[in-house]
Amino acid sequence: MYLEYNQAAVAAIETKARIEAKSQSDLTLKNLPNLSQPGNYNFRRETLTVTNPALRQTAKGLSVNYDFAVDAYIPQGLSQTAPIVIISHGFGSIKENFAFIAEHLASYGFVVFVPDHVGSDLSYRENYLQGRLNTLLSPVEFLNRPQEISFLIDRLEELTASDSQWKKILNLEQIGVMGDSLGGATVLSLAGAEIDYTRLIETCDREEVILNFSLYLQCRAQYLPPQNFNLGDPRIKAALAAHPLASGIFGPEGMGEIDIPLLITAGSNDLIAPVVREQIHPFVWVNSEPKYLALFKPGTHFATSEQSSEGAELIPPFLMGQYQEFGREYFKGLNVAFFKAYLRNSSEFLPYLNSTYAEVIS
Repeated sequence: MYLEYNQAAVAAIETKARIEAKSQSDLTLKNLPNLSQPGNYNFRRETLTVTNPALRQTAKGLSVNYDFAVDAYIPQGLSQTAPIVIISHGFGSIKENFAFIAEHLASYGFVVFVPDHVGSDLSYRENYLQGRLNTLLSPVEFLNRPQEISFLIDRLEELTASDSQWKKILNLEQIGVMGDSLGGATVLSLAGAEIDYTRLIETCDREEVILNFSLYLQCRAQYLPPQNFNLGDPRIKAALAAHPLASGIFGPEGMGEIDIPLLITAGSNDLIAPVVREQIHPFVWVNSEPKYLALFKPGTHFATSEQSSEGAELIPPFLMGQYQEFGREYFKGLNVAFFKAYLRNSSEFLPYLNSTYAEVIS
């Protein structure tokens, strides 16, 4: 029944997109510059160290006042301060997996920061699989991940206040976040989505079998103290969530708290975070505008990410899927258009976000 529902939902979105495309003006979209191609800026990369005073689970046990590395991609030759995009990787991933999108955004004049979430990265996943850790994911990670990004923004504020070079580079009034998978849940929290404990416990206590691996991760959050942690960060002005985990942890009430521009990407054949439960329903639950849903068909959970050689062998081919090179190209263009439109307030990039353009590039 669920597979039939999934197919029907995907077909309904396709139909709606075609109807929207017919109602939208062409605007000679075929002549628009291809945003999947590199921009005009060269960039340099450097690594920052940020200290988080919070408690978190590591391979060596609980740790306080831990440091984490952040890769910074900085455009060269800027004539004004640049908007900022912070990228949050998924569970069992590493920050280098998103170098391709960080480099691409930097070539378009964004300063990009990619932190390493040490409590849920590739090293943590490998330690768990080797039996060195007794929990798949610490519940505290649902707090630490968004807090790490907020602490990173604190650090950027310190740098602009104390260092004239950083002050010339960073526009702290134009900050966006992009996250993949568990990183998608991270950026939804930062965008204002609140953990719905009642719904989470109800969902995780059900006995029926649900083909949704992402719930195993989401259900870890039920062991957090039932309180509002206020993880939203008002300094963030736009959020892009790729294949996020959302149905159990946030629910309609939690997603309804988001009030900034949001773009969710989804894969029609996602077996890790099924598209209907984890992206389509949560998208509908968002009450604010503007909001966008970009559906990749066929697309898996990994349609828009790049896997490192040391982590990819752990993912079966049927989960990885095909056509990733196309997914990454589309994804690069989507990121540029969305953040140009809603961080730089550049309306000329809005046509890239409509159904007509999606139809043209498909």
